[in-house]
Amino acid sequence: GADQAALMGSSFYTRLTTDIALFAALAAYALVFEPAHASLLLIYGLALLTHAATDVLAWFEAERHMPAATWCQFGGFTLSVVAIVAGILWHAPLWFFALTFIIECLVTAAALFARYHQLGGAWRTWRWEKILSFRLLRESWYEIATQLTLLMLLRLDAVMVQAMRGETEAGYYSAAVRISEVAYFIPMMLAGFMLPPLMQ
Repeated sequence: GADQAALMGSSFYTRLTTDIALFAALAAYALVFEPAHASLLLIYGLALLTHAATDVLAWFEAERHMPAATWCQFGGFTLSVVAIVAGILWHAPLWFFALTFIIECLVTAAALFARYHQLGGAWRTWRWEKILSFRLLRESWYEIATQLTLLMLLRLDAVMVQAMRGETEAGYYSAAVRISEVAYFIPMMLAGFMLPPLMQ
């Protein structure tokens, strides 16, 4: 019963503005304090600019279209894994493996928007409302903290490998782990199919 145009627009444009500000801060930090790793940090930082697509994913879940969304995610992930395998076989430089993650994010975001449009979503009608935007931010701190904790949990192994064996080994380890994560899509798909009807 919510005003979808205002809700989607307020959330999406708030996320996008925040992501652009974070990317600008990352770029300044990388260029000033980490010039040796600036290219790698900036490539990974591009993922920030795709995070606003999470709102479209939430719409799929709310409208019980998760199978369609899952296939969009799986398509991006599969393309990324193919690129990683190709990079390993061709002994690609480290920045290439960072780029494969950005490919996944961009392809998934584009596929989600395209499918959203096919299912009758009208993103051109979205509008930003200041009061609603600040209310959503105020109510989302627990979610933000949870996502940050989950991100640290999922990437802690790569940080440990870097501390023990160095950056090159950590890069190859991260690339190999991405390939094994293909199996994660099975429980994700099951959860996507089953959770909305169970909640209803």
